[in-house]
Amino acid sequence: MFEHSLGFGEAKIAQCTPDKYNLCHDLLRLALFCKETIDKNQLNASLAFQINGFSVVFFLMRLDHDGIYFLYEICKLSFPRSLEELSGFVSLKNLNTLMRNSEMFWRMCRPVSAQDVDTLSDKCRPTHPSLYTLIDGTKNRHRACAMRFGD
Repeated sequence: MFEHSLGFGEAKIAQCTPDKYNLCHDLLRLALFCKETIDKNQLNASLAFQINGFSVVFFLMRLDHDGIYFLYEICKLSFPRSLEELSGFVSLKNLNTLMRNSEMFWRMCRPVSAQDVDTLSDKCRPTHPSLYTLIDGTKNRHRACAMRFGD
């Protein structure tokens, strides 16, 4: 009845100061889910989204080179916080962004062709077992972060 996953998402409620540590862990988890579904289901790409409050960021992961998985940030949107802000959200720019995102998903997040299965299998690599150690185990809200979270 159900087929394989094509994408994944994480959501966090809005906070006055975003917890970058947890957002970083969530992003790494999304990247690992995308990598595993590309490898296991032999997909061209996998889509991920991360919601933090009213902001959503969409990512696309691809296995472009031998053992190198790329996670691209493809779009970022801020959703309205109230009905009064809804008219500002429904714009041609936002609708085009959502349409491009949808088109990219349906075009790229599908199984590779039969003749490319061996090529994809040759490019796949196992997941490093200690990948989560890349994130420092201590929390510090004042530490600079290489990634952008929130508005």
